[in-house]
Amino acid sequence: MLSHTVNNNLVEEIPLVITLNDIHFSVMLVSPFDIEDFVVGYLFSELIIESPVDVHDIDVNYTSANGIDTIYVNVTLANRRIEAFKHRQRTLKGASGCGLCGKAALADAFPALTPLPDSVIPDVNYLSNIRDIIPQWQHQGQSSGALHGAFWIDNEGEVTLSREDIGRHNAMDKLLGALHKRGIKPSNGTLVITSRCGAELVQKAIISGVGRLASLASPSTLAVSMAAKYNLHLIHIPKLDSPYLLKGRTQ
Repeated sequence: MLSHTVNNNLVEEIPLVITLNDIHFSVMLVSPFDIEDFVVGYLFSELIIESPVDVHDIDVNYTSANGIDTIYVNVTLANRRIEAFKHRQRTLKGASGCGLCGKAALADAFPALTPLPDSVIPDVNYLSNIRDIIPQWQHQGQSSGALHGAFWIDNEGEVTLSREDIGRHNAMDKLLGALHKRGIKPSNGTLVITSRCGAELVQKAIISGVGRLASLASPSTLAVSMAAKYNLHLIHIPKLDSPYLLKGRTQ
């Protein structure tokens, strides 16, 4: 018989149920910290809110469902935002009955975005030593080694914020939520992620107004094309070579 030993450094993963004005919205799996930051960032990324003032209250409750520790969050949204959410839900339900559900889902997953303002092409050398700096900001990841990290570098080149999660999308949403809650303009700095950079992370950055996104892992071709199309400066930071700015074909 195999013997199983519990590792005290294993990372936590917990279901998070989100309702908007008591209407079910989403179930996610997250690391159970910085929950309010995640919720704000996630609602931005999903185009549910446009400003932190759209969120009137966040009620977080920890309970158990079917023997599994679970977080329940009810977000009270401004009236105009909850009405827009209800309209979106009705539109998707209506489309599913006429053979257009696939097109509706695709349009919902990849909506038309507003291009970021043109900006000066950055000198990426300020990121040359970032791999040596960010480990000290990975407070949770140092013990488990199983968490993705997202970091904010200000215009002076200093790391000022970090967020971690078992999910790479979640880590980024947590950081974006923290920026929005603090009133920090995402265009005034660089967002660095430790994970691979897929198109969905590029999309999150564009929606939140991030001007520079840097990844420690190679991005996908779709991520590069999307970044080029919407004026996002996408930077790759290889393990051994110097950082470089990626360029993609606009569509």
